[in-house]
Amino acid sequence: MKRTSRTPSPVRRRALAVALCALLATAPLASCGQQTEESQALGTYTVKTSAVPTDQVECSDAALVVTAAQGQAFRVPNNALAFAKAAVEGCGYVSTVDSAGSVDGAVYTATSNSKANKREETDTNTKTVFKDACNLRASKPEVDLLTALNAAASDLQANAVGDRKAICVVASGISTTGLLATTPELLAADAHDVAAQLRGLNAIGDFSGIDVHFYGLGQATGDQSMPASVAGKNATLLVAVVEEGGGAAVVEPDQLTPLGCDDELPACTVMTFESDALTLPAVAPGESAEVTLDDAQLQFVGDEATFADPETADELLGSIAEQVREQGYTVEVEGHTAASQLYPDHGIELSTRRAQAVADALTTRGIDPAQVTAAGVGDADSTSLASGTFSEAQAAQDRKVVLRFHAA
Repeated sequence: MKRTSRTPSPVRRRALAVALCALLATAPLASCGQQTEESQALGTYTVKTSAVPTDQVECSDAALVVTAAQGQAFRVPNNALAFAKAAVEGCGYVSTVDSAGSVDGAVYTATSNSKANKREETDTNTKTVFKDACNLRASKPEVDLLTALNAAASDLQANAVGDRKAICVVASGISTTGLLATTPELLAADAHDVAAQLRGLNAIGDFSGIDVHFYGLGQATGDQSMPASVAGKNATLLVAVVEEGGGAAVVEPDQLTPLGCDDELPACTVMTFESDALTLPAVAPGESAEVTLDDAQLQFVGDEATFADPETADELLGSIAEQVREQGYTVEVEGHTAASQLYPDHGIELSTRRAQAVADALTTRGIDPAQVTAAGVGDADSTSLASGTFSEAQAAQDRKVVLRFHAA
C-alpha cells in the first residue's frame, strides 16, 4: 500500500481542512502516558493494531480530532482508532489535524498483488496512522474545537475517496477560545439558536454525509472540572452544531484514560463553572412536586441502565436520598427514553430498568423501599424523531428520569 500525501495549500489550511482529524498538537513531552509495544519518543504511547477491531465500523474515509492540552488530555480510545484503521484497510483517505487546523493527510493505495504483502503494507500504514494520532498534542495554549471540527469537515469533503465519512473527536468538549468558547453565558442559551447563529455567520462547515463521533465529552483532567449539567449542555450544543452543518452526531459513552501529564502540556485556561446542586422543593402535606433529571445531570450508558459516571450519580442521588429521609417524602421514579428507529420496541423495557436503577440507588442509601416506586414510560413524549429524522440534540433531552415527591 502506498501512502500518497495530500498536503493542503496555505489557503486550504486557513479554510480548515482535515480528514482523519486528530485535534491535538505535536510536542513530545517527558514521562507522559507511556504505553506498550515498542520504545517510543518521550510523551507518546502506542496501541497495537491487532487490539483495534473494525468489524463494527463501516468507513471509507475518516478524521480523528484530539485535544491533548492541560485539563483535556486523554489516550485515544480503540473505538475511535477503529475508524482510522478501517479507512486504511479500505484504501481511503486518512489525516490528522491539530488545534490550529494544520493538516497531514494521505490516501492509502495498494501497490502489491500479493495478499501477504498487502496485509503487511496495511499493518505498517495503520501503525503509522496510530503513531501520528497518539503523538498529537495541542500546538497552542488554548483550544478552539469549532476550528478543528470545521478543519476536519473541510478536508474530508475535499479529499474523501469513498461515500462513508467519519470524524472522531477525542476531547472534553471544552473550548477555551473562539466562537464556541465554553462560557456559562453560551451554555445558558438555546443550543439550536446558537448553532443557527453560527451558521448565519458562515462559521459552521459542511458536515453533510459525515458522522461525527464524540469521545470523552464532559471528562476533564487536572484542575479542570465539568459539572454534569455543564457537560450535558455542552454536548447538546456540539451536537446541534454538527446537525446545523448537515451532519449526524453520536456522543459515545466511553470513559477515557488520562495521559497523566497535564503539567507538561500546553497550559489552557481553566474554565470555571458553578457546581451542580439539587435542592428538593418544599412539599406541603397532601401535595407533590416534580424534579426532572435529564441526560445532562444523570447520564446512562447507551442502551443500558448503568450510570455513565458512577461518581457523579452517587453524589447526586446521595444528596436526594438525604433530603428525602429528612422530609419523609414518598418517591415515584419515572423513566423516559428517546425514540429510536433501530429499537422501536425497546423504550418501555429500557426506561423501566433505568427507573429501577435510580430507585435502587435511593433505597441503598437508606430510603425505605416501601417509600419508592419505579416505572418506565418509554418514548411516549419523545421529540427526537419529531422532524422525521433522528435528532441527537432532542434525544439528549428525551433521556430523563422524573422524580415525584409526595408529602403525607
